[in-house]
Amino acid sequence: MELLHNVAMYETLDAGHDYGRGTEVMPALVAASSRFVGWSDAFKASRGVGPYSDAGLFASYIVDSMSAGDLSEVRAAFAAVEKLLESHDIDIGHVIGVGLLEPLVGMLADAALRSDTVTQMMGPRTTQDWHIVQEQ
Repeated sequence: MELLHNVAMYETLDAGHDYGRGTEVMPALVAASSRFVGWSDAFKASRGVGPYSDAGLFASYIVDSMSAGDLSEVRAAFAAVEKLLESHDIDIGHVIGVGLLEPLVGMLADAALRSDTVTQMMGPRTTQDWHIVQEQ
């Protein structure tokens, strides 16, 4: 498994930050994707670093799952993301946008995976945020 190439950037975002409700993101994603913890030694090692780093690792997991043709947990993860975004909490939205969606855009391109495959699994709020991230 190739680790997220810009983990250092996310660790900088994570350092000394009060995440507010942003800490709710990873427990929801892990609950939706039971194989993630076993997949990522980096996640096990980084627990406690912060939600941005962990969400970036989860983006890698999504790409690996899609590359392997295993979409069941990806769908479940995006259902969890949609539910989190429905809270309209700024901290949750920031962790999802910056920590998960932003790196996912680049990783999908690097892996030659079609982004429309991902957007078909997203709810309306996640799709809206996805398009905002893509425009940046």
